[in-house]
Amino acid sequence: MKSLSILSFLMLTFSLARSQGVGVGTSAPAASSMLDVSSTTKGMLMPRMTSLQRAAILTPGIGLMVFDTDSKTIWAYDGAAWKNLYTSGGLVLPFASTVNLGISAFNVGNQGLGAAIEGSSSADFGTGMTAKATGAGAWGLYAYSNGSGAKSINAFADNGTAIHGENNNAANTNTLSSLLNRGAGKTATFQLSNNVSNAGNVQIAGNNLGEQLTIFQTNGANVQPAVSINNSGSGAGVFSTSTNGMAFSGVSSTNNAVRGVTNSSTGSAAIYGQNTGTNGMGVYGSSNAIGTNGVSGISADGTGVRAESNTGTGILAYSGSGSGISAGSLNGTGVYASSISGLALHVNGNLRVAGGNTNPVAGA
Repeated sequence: MKSLSILSFLMLTFSLARSQGVGVGTSAPAASSMLDVSSTTKGMLMPRMTSLQRAAILTPGIGLMVFDTDSKTIWAYDGAAWKNLYTSGGLVLPFASTVNLGISAFNVGNQGLGAAIEGSSSADFGTGMTAKATGAGAWGLYAYSNGSGAKSINAFADNGTAIHGENNNAANTNTLSSLLNRGAGKTATFQLSNNVSNAGNVQIAGNNLGEQLTIFQTNGANVQPAVSINNSGSGAGVFSTSTNGMAFSGVSSTNNAVRGVTNSSTGSAAIYGQNTGTNGMGVYGSSNAIGTNGVSGISADGTGVRAESNTGTGILAYSGSGSGISAGSLNGTGVYASSISGLALHVNGNLRVAGGNTNPVAGA
């Protein structure tokens, strides 16, 4: 009778253990666990074996785990092969996974001076790190900075190109780079340093039929230049060449198409045109509207328009119905023309001179 009571108690205990799980070091094992091991001073040892012994296990069950004493790592069987769960603190490569989350799938934070994530490649034409986006309006790479003087993207090259971009859209509907500024600072800043050679810091080359560089200023209240160039040296602020077309062309609907300002005391020109050919012109001005000027020069205390020629014509002016040349001066010379052997002034049409000077200088 006593043996029957002990057997009944053991069967009841085993039944309760099967339904509630087994606790080691705890009297209240977790309801979702068949085995709950609890300790603050000791760990749990799983089966330990060599790599050959692990590989020799017959028909391992899915999820079977062992500790490999050769690799000193934990291995698990996924139903097809053994997988190393721990390799020197990193993942088993190559690694690939797909998730569908509204937050970052992989997030690494580094509060030190080192990089949070670093990718490198030593192969020729290799890629250290790649970012891809295939969805409409998606971003392949998103960079953000909020510190004073911080840079969202910092590119550096010892021998090559720091930043290289390509647009492979055959329809040519997308731009290579798109910059949007919602703040008060500059959208983009390029600080270029090249003081050891005459090579250009920035080069734009293209083989398409449109503009190679287009700049728009869409704020109608803006009074600043759309493009501002400052040269501290003695070279030109803007230098333009063309094989067959115009080296420089300016168009304006309501204001000056081209405007030059100089503060020089050495006789430098605000706008200087030079022709080295036989039939070209250094400066050419054309006007198609009635009563307007092809070239207009105004000076407060100097020369409004000055032209010099060694063997040709200093100033050649034509007009269908308006003024070929219109020049005014408050206290200087409206038009100054000089020629060594050619014509200083060539006028095709009527010439009108009006002024209040009753005592002009000799030859006037």
